[in-house]
Amino acid sequence: MRRRLILFDVDDTIIDHSAQKSEIPKATSKAIQLLQEKGHIVGLATGRSKAHIKHIMELLDMDTAVSFGGHIVTLYGKEIYRHTLDVEDVNKLIKKTYKTLFPVVCFDENNIYVKDFFGRVKHALYKETNTLLGEELVTDITPMKKLGKTKREYLAMMVFKNKIKHPEQYKHLDFNPWGNQGYEVYAKGVSKLSGIEILAKMLNIGMEDVYVFGDNYNDIHMLKNIKNSTAVGNGVAAAKEVASYVSPPINEGGIMTACIELGLLDESDNV
Repeated sequence: MRRRLILFDVDDTIIDHSAQKSEIPKATSKAIQLLQEKGHIVGLATGRSKAHIKHIMELLDMDTAVSFGGHIVTLYGKEIYRHTLDVEDVNKLIKKTYKTLFPVVCFDENNIYVKDFFGRVKHALYKETNTLLGEELVTDITPMKKLGKTKREYLAMMVFKNKIKHPEQYKHLDFNPWGNQGYEVYAKGVSKLSGIEILAKMLNIGMEDVYVFGDNYNDIHMLKNIKNSTAVGNGVAAAKEVASYVSPPINEGGIMTACIELGLLDESDNV
């Protein structure tokens, strides 16, 4: 059997946040285990930080991931790529957002920096029902601090603003719309897709043997540009429109069904 590179988004793709308490469905865990047993390279492609996927990777016996939306790539437990956001452009953007009431969140390896006048971001990050059993709250792993105008190297940024004025002035940044809520900010040319391409090249696996699964706006680029792409049925419409295949929702065995439909697993595996 040809070895494939198979990567999953985390939230609402393998973790079911619609449950009373967030969980990885048993069928999803089983599908991932079977893929690993067949010799495939199975990992994550997520906007989360390395710290925020550590528990998940331990649960699923993974050691490969694209994290921070492509800004860090880890293969077999070793970091092989890192690209921080341009300090000058980010500082310019932060200064401009301080003239508005819109929230801003910046991440480095060890902290979350927030400008959040109304506490909406803090409420979301402290929401215990959105953590897996045995997983620490996001803010316990990487503490929350007030975002100031100090220049730092960040690995991720979100601006909850309905429009970025004159994006062309930020020569080293890309802006990925998050529906109508705001933007994820990336280093120019960096995305989940670019991180996946780095992994595939290192593993000498052709892109025709790469499979990706996602559900949300930050998955659209990889779902649209990778042939073997699956959007789960509970995902946003924009993700499902560009994916090659749309599975049932994750709480209805969507990941297992997709793996069987795509020929990665057999019907006999779903018992």
